[in-house]
Amino acid sequence: FFGNNVQSSTPSSTLASGLAVCEGYAGLFSALALKAGLQCEVIGGASKGFGHSQLGPNAPLPGFKSTHAWNACKIDGGVWKLIDPCWGAGNVEEAGPKYNKHFSPNRFTQSNMEFGTDHFPSEDSKQFREDGRVLGWEEYVRGQPNGTGAGLCSNTVPEEGLSASSFLPRANPIIPSSTPGPTIRFLFQNICPHWDPVRNGPGVPYLYHLCCSATKDDKHKSHRPMNHQDGVWWLDVLVRDLGGAGETVRIHALSEFKGKGARGLSAEEWNGRHGKGWSANWKSVANWTVG
Repeated sequence: FFGNNVQSSTPSSTLASGLAVCEGYAGLFSALALKAGLQCEVIGGASKGFGHSQLGPNAPLPGFKSTHAWNACKIDGGVWKLIDPCWGAGNVEEAGPKYNKHFSPNRFTQSNMEFGTDHFPSEDSKQFREDGRVLGWEEYVRGQPNGTGAGLCSNTVPEEGLSASSFLPRANPIIPSSTPGPTIRFLFQNICPHWDPVRNGPGVPYLYHLCCSATKDDKHKSHRPMNHQDGVWWLDVLVRDLGGAGETVRIHALSEFKGKGARGLSAEEWNGRHGKGWSANWKSVANWTVG
């Protein structure tokens, strides 16, 4: 892949070599699904994966080019489910570059509409959106991957069962002068109301904090715990606390506190910390820049 020397593959050759790009993953998944008695297809199209850069608001629309492959599998009730076994198996980093083996279950479970924010099939009939709409090429290209402009951590968000498309605000960068009212709401939620972080995920939720670089030296505002109820997290922030162009806003998960795992830590416990002798570690969740 990195040497631009990709060879065509078959399910047998993928199994034998243990090597494949998207076409090999999709072909092998389809072969296994068919053997299991499922109706499954390989779908080709455009994607917003490795090397993707979001199109600027005034940039000309590029032509369609098929660069990726994934699957559609018919499941219970005759419903077509979109699946990407390649992206579900790992990701590519431009730094290096290198390939990271990392199972991402959301690439097998996310809704078709969320799947369609970064996949566009060559055939309109293969979009299989739950709302029945057919997305146009321009709407897809100019739309944000994941359905939001927030920069999302590709590991933490799916591992914690968070919905990528739920992150607000959708605009990135955030333009303070374009924000109505004195506050702006940051919000995200679980992938569905039925998601149970203990039964379906890694355990009770982390305590999520919002951090504005413009207020990092204010101990009362540097790490603000987010409100949480019924699988939804939110925090209203004064627009003036965002600062000026170039500042950042980040959401972190408190993963360790005082040398111990911090799952289930309450906002009251965090706010009650005093003096020295305590430490904290964080996991990145989402980020925005201020324009």
